[in-house]
Amino acid sequence: MNTLYTLGYTGLKPEQILKLVQDLGALVVDCRYSPRSRAVQWTGAGFRRLLCESYMHLPSLGNVNYKGDGPIQINKPAEGVPHVVRLLAEQPVILLCVCAECDTCHRKVVAEMVQAASGCAVQHLNRAEISAPFPTSTPQPAALFPQTDFSAAPLPRPTDQGGQLTLSSKSLPLHQKKMF
Repeated sequence: MNTLYTLGYTGLKPEQILKLVQDLGALVVDCRYSPRSRAVQWTGAGFRRLLCESYMHLPSLGNVNYKGDGPIQINKPAEGVPHVVRLLAEQPVILLCVCAECDTCHRKVVAEMVQAASGCAVQHLNRAEISAPFPTSTPQPAALFPQTDFSAAPLPRPTDQGGQLTLSSKSLPLHQKKMF
């Protein structure tokens, strides 16, 4: 049985999640009741664009009371938990939610249900454990452009002394200049 990971995306960048998914060879199971967000990258469609086939939304594992209207209540655990157990037989799974803190998030309850049903190992990931995939410092220009001489030959003058506009080898009278 593969490992079940949990992750809250608050404070992360999409590129960090993509790198994590690639490094673990995992499938992201979005366990939000509704995969909506004010930030487009955190919507269900945003995750599908980012992760393609490595993303799945399971509303059956969402918290019915996600708006804070009551205690954690998983939507349809009898439907969602066996689905995740089947997925874990194939590859690692990351339960994804918005909450930064796992201890107060419904994904911890879902992870405990899946663990009880399958005996899988559970690892709760946090922002500090996920390393940035890109350098945080700006590279020096010399590293990007080893060339040192950026001078160019002077451009030819657009008109000659006879008042003609010169394009390639064809000369035009100045009254036709406004066409260009």
